Amino acid sequence: QFEIAKYNMNNNQYEWLDEILSYKQMLEYDGASIEYSDKKQLPRFSVEELDDDAKLASFNNENYHWVYGSDSPKMVRYLAVNLYQCLMDTEHVLPAKILQFYEMVEDLGIRYMDYGNAGGGHYDGYFRSFLIKDRNNNMHIFSISLFGTFSDNDEEKRNSYTSLVIAIDNEKVSHNILQYNLDRFAKFENGEYRFKHNGLISGKKSADLKKYIMIKGSSLVKDEKTVELGKLRGKKLFYLDGKQESSFIYNLIEYSLLREEFRRNI
Repeated sequence: QFEIAKYNMNNNQYEWLDEILSYKQMLEYDGASIEYSDKKQLPRFSVEELDDDAKLASFNNENYHWVYGSDSPKMVRYLAVNLYQCLMDTEHVLPAKILQFYEMVEDLGIRYMDYGNAGGGHYDGYFRSFLIKDRNNNMHIFSISLFGTFSDNDEEKRNSYTSLVIAIDNEKVSHNILQYNLDRFAKFENGEYRFKHNGLISGKKSADLKKYIMIKGSSLVKDEKTVELGKLRGKKLFYLDGKQESSFIYNLIEYSLLREEFRRNI
């Protein structure tokens, strides 16, 4: 299967073409003679389809990368596919907003990216990206997606799991900031998904990170024990412009930004 799109500088978007161009046509292409297709949109599952294990497995196996780990429990599988489809849903955008630690300038849509981490791993696939301006007026791109890992076949026999991956791009760096283990930290209680974190950060003490966040005045840490990232109501489709969903994404970006500051400065 082969598809082709052209970058439109006027609206800062890729637009799908109705036919495949030859190399010569690409060199001479001015856009005048070829029609654009309607915006391609990843089909969204219904709430009922998200409860269908066969549907989720088919989506996971046919996707460009695994969205959830094969050993992840059903609660996480449901959450991961719903949230991934939310991120890929370009008909809904994250509202621009000025927050305490940064400004969410623009929802940049979907990008295919490959980010590495400190352990030598790679997360390559489709990410939803956001243009961010920090307190020092530095510009960054934060990108978010979900990835399922494979089970290890070594003697430890570690199970696979599902990660919510947040990465950063700016003039100096391009790497993962956080791989948030949904199997471990996301909880389903009283009809809601609640997202917390223990502040684990490679090469640093999690207690020091949480103190740093509290000193900065962020409301994400209240008792030096747990990072509170937000909640999402279960049994509904997620949309980036929804109140809970946008708050959750804003918190993820704030936490990631503070983690990056802490790692760089402390």
